[in-house]
Amino acid sequence: MAKRVKTSQSRIAKLEARDSSVSIDALTKSLLALGASSSELSKAIGSTGSEVA
Repeated sequence: MAKRVKTSQSRIAKLEARDSSVSIDALTKSLLALGASSSELSKAIGSTGSEVA
């Protein structure tokens, strides 16, 4: 996964652990690199949190 996202394994571990030091920018770039669409990201960002699985 780290190669696909073009980041380090330690950064991926922080993403997976929901580490607060991970920026929204890094999270967004990672999700897009893994195949999430802009529409899916918009829906997730606009949700209240309870609708996101």
